[in-house]
Amino acid sequence: MAVLFDLDGTILGTSEKKITILNRCAKDVGAPAITREQYYRVFDRLIQRGKLDTRRPIFEALLKDKELAERLAKHYQQRSLEKTFVYPDARDVLQTLPGTKGLVTNGPRLSQRMKIERFGLSPYFDVIVISGEVGVAKPNPQIFHLALRALNSSPAESYYVGDVEQLDIIGAKNAGLTSILIRRDGAPPTVKPDYEIHDLREMYTLVQT
Repeated sequence: MAVLFDLDGTILGTSEKKITILNRCAKDVGAPAITREQYYRVFDRLIQRGKLDTRRPIFEALLKDKELAERLAKHYQQRSLEKTFVYPDARDVLQTLPGTKGLVTNGPRLSQRMKIERFGLSPYFDVIVISGEVGVAKPNPQIFHLALRALNSSPAESYYVGDVEQLDIIGAKNAGLTSILIRRDGAPPTVKPDYEIHDLREMYTLVQT
């Protein structure tokens, strides 16, 4: 049995909306404003294509300017890290939930690794799978199965907890895992998970080890 976790929005939060941080950084480097829809349209396309080290290709596709994209990627990386924190319930659960644990996250390799290192998260996980490293991303079932194979655990006896319905819940269900939706913003779900929680500490009563 294994419990797999999402990273952003589940374990890590930000003190400001990411798009607000991004556009403040864009202004700082002289780039035009980027909407959330524009960013995620390109992000989703590139992250599903294969391995991705940094956000520079995302910004290059949006700005059509390699040098400006590089400056924005570096500035946003630094500022977003400064605004990121670990949810208290996440730290508690990672420290005390028994059993095998894994991390499955979408994002560029270096961006995700820097967050994991900054907040000392590696020791909590028996495996870490980042889409930018392996070239496959949620909701593709393959990324969940990569983690489970490394943990020698079957989907039927494993759980996945995340906050994004279209990626985490649909992905987990399609991969055969029990899905747990963490609703931090209180918005009603449009995709029905197996379980719905508002605090990760509720997992103590859900997960059978």
